[in-house]
Amino acid sequence: MTDKQGKVWGETSCIFFKNNVEIHRLKTNADSQCSKHKHDHKFNMFLVESGKLTVRVWKNDYDLVDDTYLSAGESMTVKPG
Repeated sequence: MTDKQGKVWGETSCIFFKNNVEIHRLKTNADSQCSKHKHDHKFNMFLVESGKLTVRVWKNDYDLVDDTYLSAGESMTVKPG
């Protein structure tokens, strides 16, 4: 069973949750973005099934923003913070 939630940028469905691990499937609207946020202890991994995704990471220890552009079949992980 999945827990589906609508978002401004699309929708998310929780497909696995146990202890400190969560897996969500995201469907995003074209040309949309989620809010800037951070996780103190949680890693985020992104795996693109179809389409393209930009993952933007603000660095805490210096004034830099890293953009990673992902296409179908590509993935990346964002560390906590």
